[in-house]
Amino acid sequence: RSKITGSAQQAFRLLTTPETILKVNPPSIGLHFVNAPSQYGLDEEIEFKIIQFGLVQQIVHKVTAFQAPHEFVEIMVKGPLTKWIHTHRFVDHPHGLVEIIDEIDFEPPKGLISYVVTEDKIRETLEDGLDYRQEKLERLMQ
Repeated sequence: RSKITGSAQQAFRLLTTPETILKVNPPSIGLHFVNAPSQYGLDEEIEFKIIQFGLVQQIVHKVTAFQAPHEFVEIMVKGPLTKWIHTHRFVDHPHGLVEIIDEIDFEPPKGLISYVVTEDKIRETLEDGLDYRQEKLERLMQ
């Protein structure tokens, strides 16, 4: 959870645009969109590559819920994890603040990779990435 200056509408628009997503993710993950709409919408698929844990991973997410400007949900339909459901919520607060709530339900991969890509390592990486995103998003929303 994070509160930043701006509105739910503004934050929602920014975080459903691949161009912005590239700007608010750490360069170290090497995010590259392979196939994505210019703006997310219901049932859209987003195909991208990242570098995590020393591996290039090709991932496809599908938007399974989309209620602008308050919530959207992405699920992993192709990728290294057994399960990934990311719910993004946006709540307006007084004094021109928006709270961004990220709920991520995941299960680490199975097999040999599970020795490298552990639940703790995934959580640590997520926390670092969300902290970075908040800092960059605050600048974009000014």
